[in-house]
Amino acid sequence: MVALKKQIGATVPSYAAILLMVAAGAWYAIESTQTTIIEQQNNLVSSMRGQVLQRINAMQSCYNDLRDWCIANKLRDYGLTEGALNNSFVVDQVANGENISLTVQAPNRKIAEAFSRHVKNPVVNGPQVTFLVEPPTSSQILTNQIQRYSDGTGHNRNSLATDILMDGKDLNNFDTAKGESGEFNQLNADRQETKTLKINRQLKLGVNEITFDGQKLHINAQRTNLLGSVNIDGDVDVNNNDVTGFNNVTSNHLDSENIAASTGVISSLKGTNIQYDTAKIDQLSAYKYTSSVYTADDIEAVSLNADHINSNVESVTGNIADLNFSTASGQDWNYNSSDVNHLSSQSSSLGDASGKSLLLTNDLRGNAMYYSLGRFTSVNVLGLTTGSQFSASGDFVTSTSSVNQNNSTLSTHSASISRNVGDITTTKNQIGLTRDKISANTTGLTNNQLDIATNATAINSNQTKVANNAGDIDGVASRLSNSAEQLELWQDRLDKCMYQTQYCIPQDPTLSLTCSDCTQAKPQSSFSATASATISACRQGCSYSWVVSSTFSKMSGTCLSGTIAKGGSATPTCKITKSTISPQQTETGEIRINVQNSHYTDRSDSKYVNVSFKNTTVPRPIVNTSCSGCEYTGMASSVSALVSSTITNCPQGCSYSWSISGGASESCPSGSVSAGGSAAPSCSISGNVSEASTMTGSVSLVVKNSVSPSYSDQDSRSYRWENTTPNDPFKSVFAGCYVDTVGFDSVNRNSCYNDGFRSQGQPGRIVFSVGNRTMNTESYYFSSDINASISWSGDCSGTSNMCSIVKQCFGSSCPANGVKSATAHVTINGVTKAFTVIGSDLSRVSNGTEPR
Repeated sequence: MVALKKQIGATVPSYAAILLMVAAGAWYAIESTQTTIIEQQNNLVSSMRGQVLQRINAMQSCYNDLRDWCIANKLRDYGLTEGALNNSFVVDQVANGENISLTVQAPNRKIAEAFSRHVKNPVVNGPQVTFLVEPPTSSQILTNQIQRYSDGTGHNRNSLATDILMDGKDLNNFDTAKGESGEFNQLNADRQETKTLKINRQLKLGVNEITFDGQKLHINAQRTNLLGSVNIDGDVDVNNNDVTGFNNVTSNHLDSENIAASTGVISSLKGTNIQYDTAKIDQLSAYKYTSSVYTADDIEAVSLNADHINSNVESVTGNIADLNFSTASGQDWNYNSSDVNHLSSQSSSLGDASGKSLLLTNDLRGNAMYYSLGRFTSVNVLGLTTGSQFSASGDFVTSTSSVNQNNSTLSTHSASISRNVGDITTTKNQIGLTRDKISANTTGLTNNQLDIATNATAINSNQTKVANNAGDIDGVASRLSNSAEQLELWQDRLDKCMYQTQYCIPQDPTLSLTCSDCTQAKPQSSFSATASATISACRQGCSYSWVVSSTFSKMSGTCLSGTIAKGGSATPTCKITKSTISPQQTETGEIRINVQNSHYTDRSDSKYVNVSFKNTTVPRPIVNTSCSGCEYTGMASSVSALVSSTITNCPQGCSYSWSISGGASESCPSGSVSAGGSAAPSCSISGNVSEASTMTGSVSLVVKNSVSPSYSDQDSRSYRWENTTPNDPFKSVFAGCYVDTVGFDSVNRNSCYNDGFRSQGQPGRIVFSVGNRTMNTESYYFSSDINASISWSGDCSGTSNMCSIVKQCFGSSCPANGVKSATAHVTINGVTKAFTVIGSDLSRVSNGTEPR
């Protein structure tokens, strides 16, 4: 029995042995898995480091070029790949003073700490690492380069020891160029300041030119306008061309075959043969003067001195304050108008210039200098030569360098450096990884040797048990193999998720938002604006939506919500409109876009732009008027009416005033309307209409904007009042009389008397008259528009408008009361009416004596 138990124990493995074997195999599997995980973590850190270094390199390359940091999307132009930008470990890039703060997202804090060893001054916050990127120093930028910016070192890298040859290459962005001499084929400058300009042969001014043939200076111009004073020491030869517009010309010699002037004042003039149509000469003297033809309409000259004149001069008008010629000759000298005191030139514009030498004592400055026509044999630049654009047909060569060669060398080296940067960085990273792996494996190998030695005995002792329990071990191995396959599957999935798609690494969406026409102020009532968004960094996919203030309307097909595929990007737009904005009204609001990571929904971003639309149209007032009583027909002479109005649309305030035509009297006060208010002013008019006549006119209300009076409105109402009462042709006919005395007498209607004054002129004379007008206040007469026939009765007779009665008695022979009367019978339009006038107290009128 005992022997049987021993046999069974020898052939059937115990549970302890099985567990021991399983534990040993599991230890090896776990050790292998941990080693794989460490390698994967190292690979992830290395990948993060390489990607971040690639971004930093692109950022500093941008800074070298622009002297400022680029936005994230702009880094594509400086070598950052699209994949590195959209699937980036960098989740934040913000300005921090002159530096840039970058935040890198790792899967966990352990990997974040491992990555932090590769950056400068890191701050680890959970799985994120934040650190600063400083701009490259000026010395790094300017080393071995032609300097464009000052680096504060005091070095002037544009000071060249010898000439610079362009060879047709542009040298742009020069502000100031200084030198002693220069040779250019062509010089194009928007503005040129030159202390001394020396031109050996030809100076072109557009289509005009000034040339020197070695003896004479030739000015070839269709018209020359000299604005200031001109002093000419030598002779002037006008070559039969007109010279006009001179106030003052002084010359030692003048030769002219023909001189014609409409106006001229000459103080002194002497000559053999001088002919003038009109001339005013104080003095004209000449030692010798010959002229084939000399005509002048009008010449005025304060002083004209000439030793010799042989010329033909013609002038419509000439005013010459001082003209001195020693010798003057010419075929023709024609003036249309001449009024010149001084002749000077404040500005010269040069077209093309060429010369053997260009000597500059001061700066040569220009926004652009192009050289293709002019060529100078010597150009010496002692100081700084700068400019916004500097072009030459050849190379720009110094004693130590050539711009073309330096440019080619820089281009070659720059391309080589750019090509090898990635390889250098990769090699450096691989060396670091290899060093870390060797260090880690050394410790692992030592530990494994101890473990192998320790377990060797156990393995040997269990060989028999292992052989006996092979079946069980095979089963366990099979299960372990299945587990290993699953681990490998998950490892592949994890590798792909972490290193290929990076889907397992959370990423914040990157969002930028711009707006076109979001701020407008125009004189119109309808506006529109378009907001454009750029969305990237959607490693797990993104979703977005627009939010627009209720003030505005979304245009169809825009402002739509949407989703972005994994690793994709989008540029959605939102166009909004607003109509019927009143004048001077402003509508404000915002356009906002919200973006969210499709998987990690807590990772999101939001941007907005403000919108402001203002209708700057100046509001034009609105006025409407109505009238009660403006139309009347009846037998009334006194008529009135009331004009009522309404004034609206005065957001800036209004002022109003009335205007009445046609003779009606009015009570129409002006006034104003407060900003945003309205008013209903009225205007009362009245008039007296003669019988059988009509009065017409209009009443206008003018309303003006208080801020901009030119914006106004006006409304008018016409009135027409007709008096149908029959016309009385005698309504303005009067009859009266007067007695001529020493006082100021006037005709009196119906009766008159003498109150004791003696008569003036004929004593005892009384004058009766009839009519509708007063003549010299003493009598009436009929105007020419009234066809009246007149006959007198009583103490008067006749058919004129006047009759006179002279007293035939004087003194005591006259009755005490000399009453006289006359009746005028007036016929108008077939109707006759009698007008009787009585004159009394004629007895008191004496002939040159005081009254009794």
